[in-house]
Amino acid sequence: MRSVTGFSRAVALSVAMIICVSMAATADELGDVSKTMRERIIGTWTLVSAETMNADGSRSFPFGAAPKGILILTEDGHFAIINVSSHLPSVVLNDRMGQTSSESAIAQGSLAAFGSFKVDDFRDMLDEHIDASTFPDEIGKNQSPLLKLISADELSWTDSVGAARIKLIFKRMS
Repeated sequence: MRSVTGFSRAVALSVAMIICVSMAATADELGDVSKTMRERIIGTWTLVSAETMNADGSRSFPFGAAPKGILILTEDGHFAIINVSSHLPSVVLNDRMGQTSSESAIAQGSLAAFGSFKVDDFRDMLDEHIDASTFPDEIGKNQSPLLKLISADELSWTDSVGAARIKLIFKRMS
């Protein structure tokens, strides 16, 4: 009986150590958990992926398979976001003001906005007010995308666009 009890204690201690190491690793992966979400997301992020989940279950990539983008969140509560497809067509005659058939592709393959933000730590949401955007319907509006730190250097940003949801993944720039 004594060897079973010793074995049980050894197993219990091993399991406890594994749990402690796992918790420490998770805390380390998410950064300093004593900081608020706002403190952990301040900085400059680069876009890794952008995927839209449509109401019918289909998926699309609004900025292509290899998007380019940047998200800047400042300490004083301002943000700027620029997302661009890596496959935008060239503009005819090198005149960006010229009217061409590539306008639609350029408009659909890029989106930029800036404004102010607050972080709702309770809901893990970014409450943003859009001052200007390349999509004029957004100007002056408030939006609240869901934020999730996947790790200290990886951020998920999920927002609703009509009946669809768009998920952006950003990596912290060093």
